Amino acid sequence: MRPTTVEDVLNALRDLPSVPALVSELLADLDPDEVDLSKLAARLGRDPALVSKVLRVANSPFYGLAGRVQSLQEAATVIGLRSLRSVILAASMSQALRGSGAVAAATDGFWREALASAVCCRALAGGRGAAAEHAFVAGLLHGLGRLALCVGMPDQQAAISAYCDARRCDWASAAAELELPHYAAIGEALAVRWHFPPSLVRAIAQHAAPPADADLLVRIVHVADVIARCNAVASGELEQVGFIDEPSLRLMLSAPDRMCEAWRSLRSAMTMESYL
Repeated sequence: MRPTTVEDVLNALRDLPSVPALVSELLADLDPDEVDLSKLAARLGRDPALVSKVLRVANSPFYGLAGRVQSLQEAATVIGLRSLRSVILAASMSQALRGSGAVAAATDGFWREALASAVCCRALAGGRGAAAEHAFVAGLLHGLGRLALCVGMPDQQAAISAYCDARRCDWASAAAELELPHYAAIGEALAVRWHFPPSLVRAIAQHAAPPADADLLVRIVHVADVIARCNAVASGELEQVGFIDEPSLRLMLSAPDRMCEAWRSLRSAMTMESYL
């Protein structure tokens, strides 16, 4: 039997829809100040379920604004347009790619880890401004390849998980031994297919093993992914954690307050996940 390729996984994704048009629009230009809020509100207004989810998140303890946000305009005023953009992206992707039936539990686990990585990314990037929200989006989407394999080839995903548990090894080692592609390669191909911006494609493709010339966003996502996995191990959801590469670790330790904030942010990620 020949090894499974990235293309095999993508061809198996009959149940994984195209990225929502709204997400494509928001990702096309990651400068949130260019978003026309009135047009965005009009587009969202055609999807009451999504509007409801966005307002639930905006009113969640994650933002400390319970009961104060009743419209998208109020959300933009109270939490800021940049944060609103991230909330819409998270809610829209969750709604489209949550999974159903036999893969629902596994995709729920994916979203827990994705949100944990996203809030860590935001903290590591400084917690405020466009760069922080850009990092949040990268953290949210960095593991799309794992979701794609789960939805398109659930038996192979289950085999990787079983191998990791039995051999107490990491995901990459198990995938290689089972002749399956690394989830970062799957995610990269999916991000290119969905026309994600180059910076997000790089973060998805390179975060698992940053190259020597990796940019800051790649290193932030790399560190956040390991932190999120440490949290999952502590809660019993994972057996193994990867290692932070030395250049990324040195870079992050140059801002210890941000590292501390990233760890503290994990509790808020669990809060946000329950509202999505």
